[in-house]
Formats: sequence, C-alpha cells, structure tokens
Amino acid sequence: NAEEVMRVRYSAHIARWIAEHGKVEEQPDGSVIVEHALLDDDWAVRHVLQYGPEAKVLGPPRIQAVLTERLEQLLEESA
Repeated sequence: NAEEVMRVRYSAHIARWIAEHGKVEEQPDGSVIVEHALLDDDWAVRHVLQYGPEAKVLGPPRIQAVLTERLEQLLEESA
C-alpha cells in the first residue's frame, strides 16, 4: 500500500540529526517522531536497525513483528 506509513521515534540523542533530514514531530523529552512512507518491509527493518536502540517502531504492528523476528534471528546467529 503506497499510502501506508511507518512511525518511528528517534531518541533525543540523535533527534537533531534526524530533524535535519526531514519533517519531524518534536516530543517533550527531546525525541522526535517521523512518518516514513512504507513501500517495502525489508527497507523498514534495515532502516530502523541502523539506528540500534536510538530508534523504535511505533507502528504499524506488522513492522514491529517483522523487526522482532529479525532481531531474534540475529541473536540466534550470534549464539
């Protein structure tokens, strides 16, 4: 669905950098929320993983589930 969006909260630690690259919704704690066009689930997972704990997917739930599955795979591979 070309109109589907992924909402991501970026920590205050990287919020300024994220804000330089597009429209953000500033939060009271210094973090920012960004809506990204969601055209590809694999892109979404790669995008969030590159920021490690500094990024959290707020939705959609499907992407949260795919991300959780990928993290579990990475943990199994490193064990």
